[in-house]
Amino acid sequence: MRALESEWHLGYRPVAVFDSLLAPVGGVLEGAPYRGTMTEAVHWAWKHHVDTAILAMPYARRKSLEKFISWASDIFRYVIVIPTDLTGAATAAVVARHFSGILGVELKQNLLNPWVQRAKRAIDVFGVTAGGLLLSPLLLIVALLIKLESPGPALYKQQRPGTGGEYFDCWKFRAMHTDAESLLTKLLESTPDLRAEWEKNHKLRDDPRITRIGRLLRATSLDELPQLWNVLRGEMSLVGPRPMLIEEIPKYGEAYNLYRRMRPSMTGLWQVSGRSDVSYEERVAMVAYYVRNWSIWLDLVILARTVKTVVTARGAS
Repeated sequence: MRALESEWHLGYRPVAVFDSLLAPVGGVLEGAPYRGTMTEAVHWAWKHHVDTAILAMPYARRKSLEKFISWASDIFRYVIVIPTDLTGAATAAVVARHFSGILGVELKQNLLNPWVQRAKRAIDVFGVTAGGLLLSPLLLIVALLIKLESPGPALYKQQRPGTGGEYFDCWKFRAMHTDAESLLTKLLESTPDLRAEWEKNHKLRDDPRITRIGRLLRATSLDELPQLWNVLRGEMSLVGPRPMLIEEIPKYGEAYNLYRRMRPSMTGLWQVSGRSDVSYEERVAMVAYYVRNWSIWLDLVILARTVKTVVTARGAS
């Protein structure tokens, strides 16, 4: 058994970390220095007024784990035990349950709560109604600017996978030239570097298909305002996983089953976490995390952060 001590804070409490599979003697794990024996760790904890111990021992035998829990409980006011690997399970609003001396972990599935789902829909309808009225002059101005710069309609629609695996027409302001699809095909055929970038992220950082007004719309996310209509129709939500392209479905793997459980949305974790600075794999992981841990509070936090992200145009592409 090796011990780590750290000045990390969990809920603003200093902690001591004990792990059975950590760095070698004298090493550092995530900035926490290795201190040798557990006795030395306890002395360090007393010296630095540490009141919380974390036992990260997923492969410890039951008797050994009981021993260390008992030992830590005599010394530290708070003891946190990291259980066996629960990757893929919800981590928000977890509740401990007691079953005749056996510890159980309750994982709440908010997606199956009809009242919480109704609350989410009410927020969508209220947000779209209020936002649509306030933004109607801006919508007209944007449509006019698009028409003035390049011929063609101001809006375009594209089929996207929705809740339950059904497809719907997702609306956007047109940010590209009308011959964008044929231009993309030619670019990918003639430029291997662009083809590799497209296959990796399904987007191009310097996309020549985008118009001047389109770049502004993309940078400020104004091109997505017509999706308010999709939200009003119940095909999308204000917050959730972003609508993927049909050709992206195989790339999502098992995460697509989670994606199908919720309506696609106008904003989500990806939008408030860097957007173009986030890798494709991280985007998929964010979808999985959001669906498993969804709550009304999480939606409100994302909405608040979305406003900040749009104002600063952070991570836009």
